[in-house]
Order: sequence, then structure tokens, then C-alpha cells
Amino acid sequence: MAWIIVRDAPKHRVELDLLSFPVGAGFRGFEGVLQGIHRVRIVTGDGLVASCELMLPNMRSVHVLRFEQGELHADTSPEARQLAHQAEAGELDAGLISPLSLNHDLTVAWHTATSAIDKPLDEIPLPAKTRGIGNRFARFWKSHGGKSERALRELQSAFARSVLRRDHLAQKRLVETVTAHYTAGAKRIAATPEYFVSFGQSVTAFYKLMPASDPATAMFHGIEHLAADLDRVGTAELTQVAADLKRVHPRRHAPRTVLAKQGEGFGALLRGYVKTVFRPQ
Repeated sequence: MAWIIVRDAPKHRVELDLLSFPVGAGFRGFEGVLQGIHRVRIVTGDGLVASCELMLPNMRSVHVLRFEQGELHADTSPEARQLAHQAEAGELDAGLISPLSLNHDLTVAWHTATSAIDKPLDEIPLPAKTRGIGNRFARFWKSHGGKSERALRELQSAFARSVLRRDHLAQKRLVETVTAHYTAGAKRIAATPEYFVSFGQSVTAFYKLMPASDPATAMFHGIEHLAADLDRVGTAELTQVAADLKRVHPRRHAPRTVLAKQGEGFGALLRGYVKTVFRPQ
């Protein structure tokens, strides 16, 4: 598991990806973070917001950030290197939040939804539209040379840009890409079953993570057609993915929010005074 250490964070609220945590004195960062792309966001008591995107390349990574002059940035100073060593030695555990412990489902969903992203988002091209004639999925697949890793990378980077940056182009591309898969048909699915397993798992994770207000949730309309085609092919993995997709319904819910009692300061969060709130819409 990796660490994200945050220096000099104000005592108010910090976000990791789509999870939000109230913090007090003693907060030092996050532990047990899954590898991949993440965003840390600091929200101060007076409403100032500072954020930083980062890649954790492996499960033993330590990334140190520092909040100063209203900005959050990578810290490579000697003090940061010392903090990294302390984190690896377990000396900072008392001040670290474990997202996996506080909200396992959404932490794992984020990893599933972004697992194909292997470089910073700005280094992944995001075409405005897949042009051409013929079947929409066939055009998308051809644009990536029939390479599943390239297709999944674009799909997931569009999702990440959409939810992290509220990027309008990414929202449109995400909807177009997901709905193109509904036109694939059983024959194309049978030709690349492993890809459609990964695609279905990604879309199920998107559903868990996206709020009802996100315009890109339009992509869930018509997903039952894909589920039916997966069932027609009928491998065990595709049938399981189809069952998961059948539970993806256009009726949406608000994202879960991690809250903690504030009376005892940050220690309360670490001693388990944590609840998960779910508000149906």
C-alpha cells in the first residue's frame, strides 16, 4: 500500500479522489492508498480550494505534498524525504487516514475505474469524436488499433477528467464512448471477451462513483442492451458482468460521504468515530 503525506494542511477538510474527510490537528496524510492516479484537494475554513493530481506507480510509493501560499504542490525537500522514511517505518501512523478502512467500497471502485490509467491525464490524448462511418463500436475499436489497453486507457481517462476536473469535453467523450459499446453486438463481444469484462467492470465502478447531477450519467441509458448481448455470449465472467450491469439503473444516488465527530479532534477520526452517510435521490 502507498502513502500520500500532506504537509501543513489547514484544519478543516481534505479530499482524496471523490471522498471527503474532516481533519484537525495531527493530520499527516493518507495510508494504504492503492496505486494509480489520485487527486488530493484541500478545502480551508474560508473556502479556499487547492488541489494536486498525482500518480502512485506502485504499492510502496510515498508521495509528499505541501500546502503553502494557498497552493498544494509536490515536495521534494530534505524534510519531505525524511517524512517519507518515517511513513515507511510506521512512525506517522497516528496521523494518517486509511481510505480503505473508512470507505472500502468506494476506494476499490475508484481503483477499478482508473486502473488502466498509467500516466498523467494531460499525457493521454482525448479525441473530440471518433469519426467515420459504420458501427460506432467498430470505429472506436479501430481507432485504438484493436488494443484493449489503449481503449480502456482512453475510456477511464475521460471518466477521471469528467469527475475530477468537470471537463465538458471529457463528459461528452465519456458518454459517446460508453454508448458506442452498446452497439457492439454479441459477435464483436465474443471476439474480445476479456476486454468487455474489463469494460463492464469499469462502467459498474463509474456508476458507484458518479453523482446524480453529473451530465455524463446519460451514458447509463440503454445499458440493458449491452447486458443482454453479454448474456448471449454467455461465458461465466461475461454473465457476471451482465448481472452487475443490470443493477446499473438511470435512477441515481448521491455519493457516500465520510464524516467524523469533531468533538475530540483528529483523534476521534482515527479511533473509529466514523459513519458513512447514504442519501437516496
